[in-house]
Amino acid sequence: MAEQGSDKVRDEFLSESQEIIEQLNRDLLAVADACLGRDPSTEGIRVDPDLINSAFRAVHSLKGLAGLSGVERMMHMSHHVENLLDSLRLGKVLLTPHVLDLLFEAIEHYQLICAEVADHSLHAASQPSAIVDDFVNRVNRAANPAAKAPAKSSSEPSPSDFELDPGLVSALTEYEEHRLKENIRTGKNLYRILGSFPLLSIDVELENIKASLKPVGEVIAIVPGSSGTDPERIELEVLLGSQHNSSAIVGAVGNAPAKVLQVTKRGVPSSGMSLSPEHSGSLNTQGIAGRSQSSLRSGTGSIQQPSQVQLPQQPIKEPPPSDNDGESDVGGGRQEPGHTLKSVSQTVRVDIRKLDVLMNIVGELALTRSGMQAVHDELRRDRVRAELARALQDELRALTRKLDELQAGILAVRMVPLQQVFDKLSRVVRRMSREAIGKDIHFVVSGGDTKLDKLIIEELSDPLMHLIRNAIDHGIEDQQLRLARGKPAAGTVAINAEQRGNHVVLEIEDDGNGIDTQALVQRAVARGQISEEQARDMTRAEIYELMFLPGLSTRAVADETSGRGVGMDVVKTNISRMAGIIEVDSEPGHGTRLTITLPITLAIIQALVIRAAGRSYAIPLNSVMESLMLDYKQIRTIERREVITLRDQTLPLVRLEDIFSLQRPPEMAEPTHGYVVVVALAQNRLGLLVDDLVGQQDIVIKSLGKTLQGIPGIAGATELGGQQTALVLDVRAVAEEAMPRISEVA
Repeated sequence: MAEQGSDKVRDEFLSESQEIIEQLNRDLLAVADACLGRDPSTEGIRVDPDLINSAFRAVHSLKGLAGLSGVERMMHMSHHVENLLDSLRLGKVLLTPHVLDLLFEAIEHYQLICAEVADHSLHAASQPSAIVDDFVNRVNRAANPAAKAPAKSSSEPSPSDFELDPGLVSALTEYEEHRLKENIRTGKNLYRILGSFPLLSIDVELENIKASLKPVGEVIAIVPGSSGTDPERIELEVLLGSQHNSSAIVGAVGNAPAKVLQVTKRGVPSSGMSLSPEHSGSLNTQGIAGRSQSSLRSGTGSIQQPSQVQLPQQPIKEPPPSDNDGESDVGGGRQEPGHTLKSVSQTVRVDIRKLDVLMNIVGELALTRSGMQAVHDELRRDRVRAELARALQDELRALTRKLDELQAGILAVRMVPLQQVFDKLSRVVRRMSREAIGKDIHFVVSGGDTKLDKLIIEELSDPLMHLIRNAIDHGIEDQQLRLARGKPAAGTVAINAEQRGNHVVLEIEDDGNGIDTQALVQRAVARGQISEEQARDMTRAEIYELMFLPGLSTRAVADETSGRGVGMDVVKTNISRMAGIIEVDSEPGHGTRLTITLPITLAIIQALVIRAAGRSYAIPLNSVMESLMLDYKQIRTIERREVITLRDQTLPLVRLEDIFSLQRPPEMAEPTHGYVVVVALAQNRLGLLVDDLVGQQDIVIKSLGKTLQGIPGIAGATELGGQQTALVLDVRAVAEEAMPRISEVA
């Protein structure tokens, strides 16, 4: 490809491949859920064939996308994984835990290839890889096992035993024929459902058929009828396998004019039930008309309208999945004069960086509005211009409403559901559960539809994965110990998300050992991170905070998963970088709960603007608990640290001028009064001593650039209007700078 190395091609490849990989992951998780608690006997595990089919199409799409983009390693791997899935869906290979493990491993390899493309180039992922070659060899061995799936007994019923047109059976695709035989072998009833459909909406109608009938059976094939006099309509027959009786099938069809016929064995009278003498309507489209129009899949393909030619009675073939699966012409075939050429898709992909630019512009418009408000305030003081001031105020109100709508609209576009992260975690938990000797893990997820900013979602993935790993490795006991304690053999790790105002709260909970606070304190003392005197006076909340000290672990011997004390401090740092806080609660012997509170977005945040030593600073409002006026006579000193008493609790104070070594202007006298801004650090509270509170304001945080990046206590900068600039405080970093040891926060 001429543009193979271009950023545009790479970005498009990464965007599309990530969507497909996420869909493949969801399909495999659904397959794994269907396998829970089921014994893979000699006949393997049976799941919904649509799930295997969907996974097959996803891998095929990845192969096509990789081929177009020149990512040969992904194309090579996808070809062999596709063969394995094809053998699965045709019943040539049994679905076993080993095969499912291989399919999940494929996702890991896909993600690694995408990461390599993102870090380097498309060409980098085209070079040979020994790891991928080894994986492909294992996939090929699974797709061609020495022990094939058991042959079907000659005494089992076959399609020829039923009142089915031999021409129809011979025209079935290999997959359709396999599904027909499988339905017959498992004793399902066979039905023919006849209906008539308008050609212009055939895509929607066929999707409605499948959606209506899926709860009661499997659509094996959709067949054009042999009669039809209306050139604007098409007669179709649906071949259905179901364990339900005819009444249930009729109920699924609903009130639409259609006919349901049960296919019986040869020599047995047919029991047909006609809902209408003439079936000239569509099949149960009530309540489903709003579904998206998509291309014909799962036993159906594109239907082309012949010119005054009678349609033969043969199944609609399933073509090889298209490389741009999901995009089709309206009507599924050639466009006739007068037909629309508009795309059925209503979505576009947008680079998050473009949304960042738009959000910055909105922030600057908000500053412009503030400047206009200042002009209005000046005009209002002039009685001569009072009428002009009122008119300007009306325009400012309208501008404010539109800016709020624009801001909300951009934020909505940036939001993605947490389910994207939860699906990845489910895959990790499944693998760890299989690798953890003597442990069985039940992973429970809720609140996956809760939405967060895309950038926060991406930064959240690794911290959550580490916390889940810790819960499995440190928290969940082995099965024998759990049974001895009266617990279920399988340990439970649960993650829940919910929105609370402008924040999202995530809870990660397990029913394992809980935190050994004594071991945690002893380890911290042994490492010299706290003194024995400090250890004696620590509260439980303060002991939990020791978990986040660098290098601290209660495990005596490190293994491949954990025990080196590396990670929890990084977890807390990453969450703090997202303006979030993490809290810990545990009950020994019963489990641990970690609560993470995050803002919905960091694109535009509310901040409290303060003044200290003649300079302006902005404090993210999500870290502020309260603010209060203070007479400096109330300040006491305990162990060389300034504190005040707030509601019978000792609150440590920090002066910003001391943290940043600020010099007051000569004309500025030392204040006798000021303000305390109380900020939250997990379970702890800290008071920032400042000279004045300017007020609350929406701000856009901007980077300080590479030269000034990484200054302790500073998260960035923002514009305040009137061409004023303020530094944005990193509250956690300020606290750590002021109090090196967490135990000193009293």
